[in-house]
Amino acid sequence: MSDWECASEEDLLQRLSDEIRQSKIVIHPDDALFYDQIKAKYPTHIFGIKWNKLPIHRSFEVKPGMSEEEHLVFAQIALKQFAEDANISDNEIIYVLGDGVLTVVLEMPFSVLLTHYSSIFRLPQHTYVTKRDYSWCFRCSFEGHVDYGKAVE
Repeated sequence: MSDWECASEEDLLQRLSDEIRQSKIVIHPDDALFYDQIKAKYPTHIFGIKWNKLPIHRSFEVKPGMSEEEHLVFAQIALKQFAEDANISDNEIIYVLGDGVLTVVLEMPFSVLLTHYSSIFRLPQHTYVTKRDYSWCFRCSFEGHVDYGKAVE
């Protein structure tokens, strides 16, 4: 299965099945508690986090005409910058949540996310990555926007 074929949660979980079997990725079936933690630490509105209200915030906008492949490279660069700013090591456990197709929460080391980010970020949804303590959050939107920031103290 190519990355292009990951259009559903089932497809994604199949692609990640080796890491799931090896317990590199843990699946949490109910994302409500995770979203409650995000809402408790970040100012939100109906469309998600109010990024401009965070003490530290970076926003990246995809250039018009950028291909999906270029967008994914762009998202990877932003994801690595997020890790640097949030002091996330490759072995640090993070959470990955989606607001659409992905109905479960994926818990994994950051290095595993870097290996599979293109499959995960191709899902037609906004995808969020948080530290376990929710102190930093990253969002890659399906429309091409990338934001991340530090939680309000």
